[in-house]
Amino acid sequence: MKWQRLIKSGLLLLGLLVFVVHTAAGEPQELADMQLAAENQFLRLYIHPETTEIAVFEKASGAVWYSNPPNWNTLETQARGEAKEQLGAQFLITYDRSDRRNRQANNYTQSISHGLFEIISIPDGVRVEYSLGKKWSDDDYLPVIIEQTKMETEIYVHLSASDLRNFNNRYHLVYLQEHSEIAPLQLQGFDMEKLLNGYEFVVVDDRAAGFESQIAELRDSLAAASEDERADLESSLARVETQLNSYRGQVLRDLLDQITGNRADLSSPLDIKFDDLAQMIDTPTYFLGRVPVFARTALIDAVKACGYTPEQNSEERVLNNLDPLQPNIETFFLPIEYRLDGKSLIARLPMDEVIYPLNVIDNQGQEHTLPLHTIALLPYFGAAYRGAEGYIFMPDGSGAIIDFNSPKYTLSYVSTPIYGRDLTEDSRSQQLVITEQNYMPVYGMKTGNTAFLAVIEKGEALASLNAAKAGFVNSFNYVSPQFKVMPYSDLSLGPIGSVGVYQKRIYQGDIQIRYLFLTDDSADYVGMARAYQDYLVDTYQLEPLKSEQRLPFYLNIIGSIVRNEPILGVPREVVRPLTTYDQTVRIVDYLRSAGLENIKVKYNGWLKGGPKHIFADRVRFDSSVGNEAEFIQMVALLRDQGVEFYPEVSFLIVYRDQLFDGFRVRRDASQYFDNRPRLLRTFDIAFGIPETTDYYILSARSLERVVQAFFADYERLPLQTIALEHMGQRVSSDFRNRPETVVDRQQAADIMKAQLAWIKDSGYDILVTGGNALTYPYVKNIIGVPFTSSRHDIFDASVPFYQIALHGYINYAGEPLNLAADYRESLLKSIAFGGGFHFQWAYQDTELVANTEYNHFYSVNYHDWVSHAVEDYKTADEILTPVISARIIRFLELEQGRYLTEYDNGYQILVDLNQYTVTVQQPDSEPVSYRF
Repeated sequence: MKWQRLIKSGLLLLGLLVFVVHTAAGEPQELADMQLAAENQFLRLYIHPETTEIAVFEKASGAVWYSNPPNWNTLETQARGEAKEQLGAQFLITYDRSDRRNRQANNYTQSISHGLFEIISIPDGVRVEYSLGKKWSDDDYLPVIIEQTKMETEIYVHLSASDLRNFNNRYHLVYLQEHSEIAPLQLQGFDMEKLLNGYEFVVVDDRAAGFESQIAELRDSLAAASEDERADLESSLARVETQLNSYRGQVLRDLLDQITGNRADLSSPLDIKFDDLAQMIDTPTYFLGRVPVFARTALIDAVKACGYTPEQNSEERVLNNLDPLQPNIETFFLPIEYRLDGKSLIARLPMDEVIYPLNVIDNQGQEHTLPLHTIALLPYFGAAYRGAEGYIFMPDGSGAIIDFNSPKYTLSYVSTPIYGRDLTEDSRSQQLVITEQNYMPVYGMKTGNTAFLAVIEKGEALASLNAAKAGFVNSFNYVSPQFKVMPYSDLSLGPIGSVGVYQKRIYQGDIQIRYLFLTDDSADYVGMARAYQDYLVDTYQLEPLKSEQRLPFYLNIIGSIVRNEPILGVPREVVRPLTTYDQTVRIVDYLRSAGLENIKVKYNGWLKGGPKHIFADRVRFDSSVGNEAEFIQMVALLRDQGVEFYPEVSFLIVYRDQLFDGFRVRRDASQYFDNRPRLLRTFDIAFGIPETTDYYILSARSLERVVQAFFADYERLPLQTIALEHMGQRVSSDFRNRPETVVDRQQAADIMKAQLAWIKDSGYDILVTGGNALTYPYVKNIIGVPFTSSRHDIFDASVPFYQIALHGYINYAGEPLNLAADYRESLLKSIAFGGGFHFQWAYQDTELVANTEYNHFYSVNYHDWVSHAVEDYKTADEILTPVISARIIRFLELEQGRYLTEYDNGYQILVDLNQYTVTVQQPDSEPVSYRF
């Protein structure tokens, strides 16, 4: 296979011009067949000129990471055919065919194998442009019928002597002329008058010329012959004319067969009429005779070398009354750019340059679009062969690892979306199986003493992470992202079936992945988390927490709930207070008097409508918990005690739509593929039964208007803090029916980032729940962070990657301790993971929550918990305050239930869930133990 070199800008790097025939000292032999594409102080980037596989060589360690497993073609024994060839691919795509069947393709099978790629030098890297699917088949290059002058000037003139002889042997030169003295040609079964209209079919070649020469000589002899000689000469003339006509008939039959085979409207040669041949009158024309399959390849290669194109061939076919050639409409164009950036590699796929079949017209005039559904970029980067030592890292919940060699056989594959479910695609607000989500757009793999961490920098909201163990698909362990660039759904058509409907346009931004490389002691999930923390700090200029700060105590106040109560005998929704403003101050007063510091209050249920308030385009107070004056008084009292107060507001979910509230469903609600507003369904988790109330999902296209309208009113309050419900957990698309009004999921994420930045720049401190990574540059506090993974069967362990990545820069806490299944275990895990305390309380008796959708608040009575909270917080504060601003540099699970956390200031904290103890080892001090 030849490497097609196309230089579009700049000079090709020396490493691309000179084939590398040896490896540098310390480099593995696999790099010998590659060429140097770029180099900096830390790394070298290589590319294989025939397979486009890349490799990154780290100078300091001598380690190499490959885009595809080296020698995959010989190592792989499980997968076959295209499933095996995927191992050599740099991307996989899925698209919808015109027959409505989803098809997968990869750039190895559809591009590299046919040489349909070009390698181009770019600054600090290399760009590879792939064409998937051959627009024209090889046979499309070979003329079937072509006028003599064109054949000889466009093809014959470029042929070698041997190729010219081959063509002369395979093509016939024919034309029609006025009838001569030769007996008319006859073909059995044909109406020759209808076919030739009285014209003579002439074959121009040596054999026909020989017959014609004999006929001329016999006629000359006959003219001068005596009566005795004429009988023999006439017999000879008749015999030769019969031989000529037999030969002409054979050639004509071959021509008719070619015409029939290249015309969809002809069922047999008998259907051919004179009009189909009339263009040959006095116009010598070549046509392809009977050619065995093995001989066609040489003809096709020669035509290609002449530069004769299928487009030219198709035009010639039309001039000769054949069907035009039908190009393959299943063709795609995708470029990938690789660039070294310091110690990392960046892989970029510019989606605005991607070409897929969009409104293409076939030869029958039919329009086709083959939607490009997903793209998996570098699906086998760093893949490890079976038997290797190591694990896959997934950012599920707090983090999870999949050991290559764990003896688990129940499940060997998992796929989970970044930032959780798209609620517009999947509108169930609750799942019957509760799982964590991928809050961070990262993934990684450790193999031996090397590892990599991949950060999805662009397009992350479209990504799902796919991980598989060796033996599931092939012989390799791998993890990689798949980007849903055109989401789709099957819409029911009732009893007649369903129809697939796609997003009205493809994602038009970039897909970009940054690969960070780790070796030796850093090559584990802790090293990955620290590398991600460095990345966040460098990229977003995160500032370390103040070392004098105390452990945060998050007080999550339930201000009010909504109950169905009879009003004049009719069930009505009524907002009932659980904690008024005055009662909130009492709770805080007690905590402060008990010595607690760094209290952060989140208050839910202050806006009109309670916790599921009306549309929040301005501030409307709910009188059940107090009026505006009482709210302002509470804020002042809390501020005087140094307490941060975060009123909570929901922008992304519209719980209540009332007349004149500023919310217009058709304008502001996210729409589904059927052009109807998407409703968020809620379920009774115990029984899986849908609740009676559904909610609207706010379209991201309306978010800026709503947020800025709300804060235009909110700024009159004496507050510089806000809690944003859902914005740390949800990102939703808007599948409107026009390309210009669609908001894809990445656009929605970018809009959310812009609004978070605007809120922060306006001087507000932000608190969110869950903590998708898009919020990290803008938030001060995150609660409800995961302390475990979803514990899928394939996962071998949950790890605190999330906490290691954020500790020392963003305050965080887990679920409310009073709602945990095991209070002491959750408290001790919080200490092991360096988190703050989080309690969710209500002041009044919680019997009001019975038989409501809030019945999960069964254990939120402040009076039942406050003494435990104060005592345990003081102990935890003593343990963790010295490490508030420190980075976690090591985390070990010594044995089940025993965790050792080490910080960069020398502190070590050993947590034993079995004995409910914590032991702190300070530098140059004796260990101190605590029991909970």
